[in-house]
Amino acid sequence: MSKEAYTEKRKQWLDDIAFVMSNSQGRRLMYSLLEQAGLAGMKRFESTFTGNSRSHFLEGKRAMGLGVQKDIFKSGYSSYRIMMDENEKDVFN
Repeated sequence: MSKEAYTEKRKQWLDDIAFVMSNSQGRRLMYSLLEQAGLAGMKRFESTFTGNSRSHFLEGKRAMGLGVQKDIFKSGYSSYRIMMDENEKDVFN
């Protein structure tokens, strides 16, 4: 794949994420993905270290989530803040 084709695919991907994050249903979906990866809700304060091979599994989930989170930031940080505000109002109260 040429650099131009990659750049265009990457731009389309970020545009797709921005579209998903533009409505509450999409933000709930993305929040759920981040929560499953241990990057949202109370799970973000838990360690992935278990002392056995489960640590590798949890770190894999976390790494995948970090990629999604990074792309959400790149597609528009304000939508990330909105998503967190919508979904975490009960987490810390």
